[in-house]
Amino acid sequence: MGAQLAKHYNVAESSLTSGGPGDLWKIYSATKKSNGEQVSIFVHSKKDFSKESKHLREEMCEGIRKEAKTLAKLRHPSILHIVEPLKDDQKLLFFTTEPVECSLKYLMTNPSKRSLVLSELELKNQLLELFEAVNFLHSNARIVHLGLSPENIYLTADGKLKIGGFFFSQPLPSPNTTVSPNIDYSLFSQSISFAPNFGFTAPEVVKENLSCAASDAFSLGCLIFTLLQMANKDTYQYFFDVKDVCTKQMYLDQIRSFSVSYTANRLGDIKSNVTGLLGLLLAVKPEDRFKLQNAHDHPWFNDPKIKTLEYLDHLKEKEPQHQLQFLTGLTRVLGEFESRVTTRRILPKLAPYLTNDKLSAHVLPPLISILERPDVCSKPDFYKIVWPHLKALCTGKEISAQTLHHILKSTELWIRLLDMQDFQSILLVLYEKGIVCGIVKIQELVIQVIPKFAKKIEYATLKTAILPRVIKLASSTSSIALKMHCMESISNFAGFLDMNLVKESLLPSLEKLSKTDTDGKLHLAMVKIIESFLKIFSYEELATRIIPLLLIMSIRGQFTKVQFSDVMRLIRKLIDTIDSARSQVTFLHTNRNCMTLRCRRMKRRRGFQRRRDRRSRRWRRRTRMCLTSCTSWGRGKVRRANLRRRRRRRRRRRTIGM
Repeated sequence: MGAQLAKHYNVAESSLTSGGPGDLWKIYSATKKSNGEQVSIFVHSKKDFSKESKHLREEMCEGIRKEAKTLAKLRHPSILHIVEPLKDDQKLLFFTTEPVECSLKYLMTNPSKRSLVLSELELKNQLLELFEAVNFLHSNARIVHLGLSPENIYLTADGKLKIGGFFFSQPLPSPNTTVSPNIDYSLFSQSISFAPNFGFTAPEVVKENLSCAASDAFSLGCLIFTLLQMANKDTYQYFFDVKDVCTKQMYLDQIRSFSVSYTANRLGDIKSNVTGLLGLLLAVKPEDRFKLQNAHDHPWFNDPKIKTLEYLDHLKEKEPQHQLQFLTGLTRVLGEFESRVTTRRILPKLAPYLTNDKLSAHVLPPLISILERPDVCSKPDFYKIVWPHLKALCTGKEISAQTLHHILKSTELWIRLLDMQDFQSILLVLYEKGIVCGIVKIQELVIQVIPKFAKKIEYATLKTAILPRVIKLASSTSSIALKMHCMESISNFAGFLDMNLVKESLLPSLEKLSKTDTDGKLHLAMVKIIESFLKIFSYEELATRIIPLLLIMSIRGQFTKVQFSDVMRLIRKLIDTIDSARSQVTFLHTNRNCMTLRCRRMKRRRGFQRRRDRRSRRWRRRTRMCLTSCTSWGRGKVRRANLRRRRRRRRRRRTIGM
């Protein structure tokens, strides 16, 4: 690959497809380094044809320059768009175009590309655009193509056909004039034939060296014949059986039998109402052939589905009233389209209108009906085609109530198609807006759909962003039905509410509702919510907040006899609970007091015992002293004992005095 290419593009290592006469183009997929733009690069290596004659190589290079120059001048949706003009270096000739998937010839000869084969409906739509493009060449650009064949028509990833290959094109003074094509049919070798494809060339071009606008019409007829074979039979045939013909004389020998009867026999195998159109396009005489500018009026193209696709292509140009009418009716006919047509043609056209403030509410119903069909839109298709526009709509400053309603109504669809991170960061804001928007219908819808995604988003988000708003809405709205929906939602999320949220937010809201509303069903729903949170309240809170609240509800709520009995049963149950708990606390206090009195008595007894023991020891000591004082030995012992006692006392006094 050349240095110029490597400098500006990240080019794929192997070629994606080939194109042009004799496959002289190798087409590579590439990405522009400066902005990441996806492009295709048409590369012709001079080395590949170095063994050919000098005259052939010069004519090929001249044809390549002619094609690039012509493409650079033309601007039409069905003509290949050049991004950068032809570059010529020592080894390569190349130019850059919009991304293409393959040429029609490559599609026909490679089974790996069979998934790209156009169905009959897609073919109708694309051929109608090709007719318009060729008519543009004749009427506006004043060019006759003379090379409309599979190797010069390219297929894009979204199923559109693009005309290229202007190697043999000639200026056309007017659509009704004839010109000499000046084609040298001797430029061929064993490896390449640098001439129009004989299987798609009008007889007068080769036979009489004359060409006109009708010559391209004949080529289009041959192309339709081959493409219909592929669409219906998964194989292909040429109108003229000249696949292996490479010389002018061989071609003339093959078409010697060309006549009206030959055309009729060849078209007999086609099971379609296109045979009338093909008969006109493949007429023997150029003046009898079909006029391309009349294509819209032909019955084969006069299909409601084709009209729908055409109108959608030009919807931006229509009046606002007509746009709304079309989008309103589009939902009813979408089911009639093939899934691939819907994905390739309708979805990419509808998605950009999501960012149109006036049309977004009318675009969403048909768009959602398409996305709900799993065979039409996969998750990657959604992220590639729809999500950028839907994201812009959701993050905009304003969104209409009708648009918001459509989005909220399709919550399950967004959960299926979106990653939860995108859902939480982009779409969840709309649910928060819906809760506080003040429109009861939208608020009811939001409350009903919250359970569908509550367990999938982060707990912190649910706790801080959703549930506090639901609780606040329950106490602020005047709609009884909406209050009931809020109560049901709060009841469903009892396991998600923490103690602080219940005590600081939910309970005050319930207290406010109990004083302002008298509806029995609402009060009963509130009673059930309170009953589900009884475990988190202390006995003091039950006595000071819950039971008074339930008593107020029992008085103000318009209950039936059975409902009133249930409420009173709950109140009695709470009172019994408090009574039982309080009795246990009193019993504990009593036991504690009894234990204290017993301890005191035990201490007193121990004191009495110690004092009695001291007295008894003192008495025994005195008794011994009296017994021993009667003898001299005893008297000496007593004196010595008294002396020791006095000494101890003196030491004790000194110690205290110090």
